[in-house]
Amino acid sequence: MPLTPDNLNVVWQQLITLVGFTVGNELRKAISLAISGPNALVIVFPSGYNLGDKFLDAARLARIEEALAKLTGQTWGVRVEFQQAPAGEAAAVAAVAAEPAGSRLRRQKDEISQHPLVAKAKEVLAAQIMAIDEGFGAVVPAEPKLIEVSPADAEVVEDV
Repeated sequence: MPLTPDNLNVVWQQLITLVGFTVGNELRKAISLAISGPNALVIVFPSGYNLGDKFLDAARLARIEEALAKLTGQTWGVRVEFQQAPAGEAAAVAAVAAEPAGSRLRRQKDEISQHPLVAKAKEVLAAQIMAIDEGFGAVVPAEPKLIEVSPADAEVVEDV
């Protein structure tokens, strides 16, 4: 199946599965995809994502390109980009980066310990926080979904 803007999301989901759990997990963090020029796929990560340039090294990018070729029957080049942070966010990121790693980890553990599920696990199971996934506990707003309503249904809704 050739890769087009129309089927990009379908092929992307298949690609994430095909490349394996570890690489697929990193690819799930992408915020946008674009077909740029002939047979070039651009994967954009958020500005705060700092593993992409280290984790998605040449060998892993080659693996992604190979899987993409297997899915589409075409040779593709893959490029990784990072979204530019707004000025205010860049200052906040710089302030967090200036915080010593040990105190940042303690602060993050304290914040996450307030999460009801984590607090209950610590209480009941004597669990400990071993690692913190990026974005854990962050509230992601749901995208509004449009629902098509037939004219007959619209009349019923208006009568209510």
